[in-house]
Amino acid sequence: MENINYTGYGPSKNMSSVDLTGSSANYDWGVYNSINNGGNTIGQWRTLTMYEWEYVFNTRQASMVNGTDNARYVKANVNNVQGIILFPDNYTHPLDVAQPIGINENGNTGLNGNNYSLMEFALMEDNGVVFLPSAGSREGNMAGINVGTMNCSYWSTTSETNTSVSSHRVYANKNMIESQISANSGTNRWRGQSVRLVHDVQ
Repeated sequence: MENINYTGYGPSKNMSSVDLTGSSANYDWGVYNSINNGGNTIGQWRTLTMYEWEYVFNTRQASMVNGTDNARYVKANVNNVQGIILFPDNYTHPLDVAQPIGINENGNTGLNGNNYSLMEFALMEDNGVVFLPSAGSREGNMAGINVGTMNCSYWSTTSETNTSVSSHRVYANKNMIESQISANSGTNRWRGQSVRLVHDVQ
């Protein structure tokens, strides 16, 4: 099958593979490229599988935050950028920072009520939180990046089916978060979407 990249970047529409993990085609940026501010070593970082995203959002055991057991995530505005804050498994919220609301919720409660400055977020980050900014997506020359709106798409390395040209992703807007392994959580691999690189704990 001829591989044709119709939109000028990313894998071809005709590419099919069970999984992008370990691919010799260098599709996982963290695996095949050195990260200058992250050890500068090829193979140190990688993209999460969809099963790992599912664990992060839906199944792991975590701390209680503002009365919510197993606080895993919350929508928020950080320095006027909308996105998702991920809480670590063990987390203590800083005393001088407003308690987050809408924890583990799909709706827009957190976006309406969680507004953190860079200084406030730095205190939270010191306690282990991670921020996934809402950066939109791209297809071809059409930009889907909407400044000031919630349009959050993060790749996984897991394809939808053995012959699919779609891969699973985490997607969020103001009304929902979709992180499950399901038929409608995949999207075409040639779309430009965000990547959150991780490395395994040594």
